[in-house]
Amino acid sequence: MYLKRPSHPTVVAYVALFFAMGGTAVAATGSTFITGRGNSATTTTTLTNSGGIPLSLAARAGSAPLVVNSTVKVGRLNADLVDGLDSTNLQRRVSGSCPSGQVMIAVVASGGVTCTLLAPPPPAPAPAQFRDKGFAIADLQVTQDSLGEWDAVARITNETASVRSGSFTVTIFRNGSIVATLRGSVSGLSAGNANTVDFFSTDKYSPGDFTTNFQTDSAYAG
Repeated sequence: MYLKRPSHPTVVAYVALFFAMGGTAVAATGSTFITGRGNSATTTTTLTNSGGIPLSLAARAGSAPLVVNSTVKVGRLNADLVDGLDSTNLQRRVSGSCPSGQVMIAVVASGGVTCTLLAPPPPAPAPAQFRDKGFAIADLQVTQDSLGEWDAVARITNETASVRSGSFTVTIFRNGSIVATLRGSVSGLSAGNANTVDFFSTDKYSPGDFTTNFQTDSAYAG
């Protein structure tokens, strides 16, 4: 019986069939990549498409289109929709700042900030009609200047029968702690007359409820 020797193409076909039917396909250098089975290689596999996108992965709904086994950062991999957020919604490094007397109310995507003036404090709880060393103090109002510092005004009356001068202190408290100390004075206030006196402090204003205390530091004739 004479057996015909198989041609070269037939041998190649048998070899390809053997690899395709094996439990695990081996994608060695120059071999065929088989879908639906495990493939392995000892060198990097490169996909090139001179006409456009070289690789498209489509998964069924609810399944990830790609799985990796490492957390190492992939260079040049541009990603969007982090946890459902577009990159335009993610905050970048804050590069702006607010001038003195203003507070930050918003940060834009570019890193700049939006500022606004500090809200002026509410009118201070006026102390009871205060009298000391011949002076009566009333109508205390606390405000904030353009630099964010404390400012106050009060009406001071000379209740003696002679010309008087004096210095005064307004102390601002919040939760039992001193947050600012304002000072003012009158000079040569005639008997029975009243002056509106300004009080100033270099302490920076901070929002919140506060209470006040008024005192006469010194008083003298003339």
